[in-house]
Amino acid sequence: MANSWIYRTRGISVFLLLLCQFPLAVCDLKSEYEAKTLQLEVSQFNLPILMESSVQGSLLKTVIFGRLEHSYELVLEQLSNPAAWCRMMFLHLNTKACVHQTRQGRSTVTIYMGNKEYQPLSETKPLSLTFVAKVDTAEGQLVKLQSEQGPYRTSDYLIVVEVAPLESCCTIIKFQLSFKTNPLIQSLANLYLDVFARNKVGFTRIDTTHDGNPVYVSGMQGVLERNALRNYLAVTTFLDTLGENRERRFEMWFDATAKYDQLKELSKSDYLKYKRMEYRQQVAAQMELARP
Repeated sequence: MANSWIYRTRGISVFLLLLCQFPLAVCDLKSEYEAKTLQLEVSQFNLPILMESSVQGSLLKTVIFGRLEHSYELVLEQLSNPAAWCRMMFLHLNTKACVHQTRQGRSTVTIYMGNKEYQPLSETKPLSLTFVAKVDTAEGQLVKLQSEQGPYRTSDYLIVVEVAPLESCCTIIKFQLSFKTNPLIQSLANLYLDVFARNKVGFTRIDTTHDGNPVYVSGMQGVLERNALRNYLAVTTFLDTLGENRERRFEMWFDATAKYDQLKELSKSDYLKYKRMEYRQQVAAQMELARP
């Protein structure tokens, strides 16, 4: 949600979904949108989005607020569907498969997390998220995916997406993700980042060098921001490619992320190659769930 979604060190994988401690109710997104309209038009992302993130003890959290160039009715239909969420989340380079299931009125979305390269599902870490959609067709929609436990002693994974109509053409969206991590895991992750990944930064500008270049947040907060944007772009790419084939969807997600130096991890040819292989195992996993 998260996407990573995934932070990986040797033997340590932390799936970066982020916790949002909000009640299951649609917030007043229209008032927030009005207050942020000017900021959205001059966003550093060259898209109508704003990002905020924080690390408070064991809690890592990010919020992306923006405008979708799609009708509210279309967004409402897709975000209420667990199958559509799997198609979105599968675009992330660290998602090796995503399957969905509804039994006795309870829907789940299971994301198989791994490295940026191809991996069989037997080598991945599955995260099963309970899916809940609350819809008020006149005012807005809230979707929540959550899990109490995650891999490597992480906990309280939560994705919360709120949307509200904006005129007839567009939709306001607030995309919130979070998780809690074990203090030991967080310390090891920060150590790895400081030693081996100092050049991997996020998007929040925290300083300026003596020659005027921006200094961006790094460490776990930088990881959090990079994967939050990957997740958000998965949602927008999915909506932009409705009616198109999955190959086109893969290409457009890669192109969207390649606009940002912070998100460059794989060549386009490698990403497409891995996704074709991963799609086959995702289909097999979904078919297995459908067996009586």
